[in-house]
Amino acid sequence: MSGDKKYPIERFDPLLRNLVTWDLITRGTRPRSWRLTEVAQRRLDELAGSSSPVSAEQMVYFNHRCADCQLPVRTRVHDGLYLCDSCIERRAMPSDADPPFVGKHHRWRRNRAAVDGGNPVAS
Repeated sequence: MSGDKKYPIERFDPLLRNLVTWDLITRGTRPRSWRLTEVAQRRLDELAGSSSPVSAEQMVYFNHRCADCQLPVRTRVHDGLYLCDSCIERRAMPSDADPPFVGKHHRWRRNRAAVDGGNPVAS
């Protein structure tokens, strides 16, 4: 991460929770200190030495719900939120455009043709 970006501390909670859960960090010898395990240190060195580091915005996340549509789908960090590709595209549209339907389909949509005078749909 570059030093000029400011992130709310809550944004790091999932990352920090994962570090503790996966035993990738341990408590240090001093109070309130933490250190990476040897395995994590080694992998971090490998990642830092790669020719093309991936930014948080380029990374794809599978363990988050989209902050807009709340669906458990693949997300990316966009404007500090975990958003799915559909919601990122919707946010990029001009505000006067009608956004496409996003989210779960509702039961009333199935019988809409019958209400509109079209062919009735068998249920």
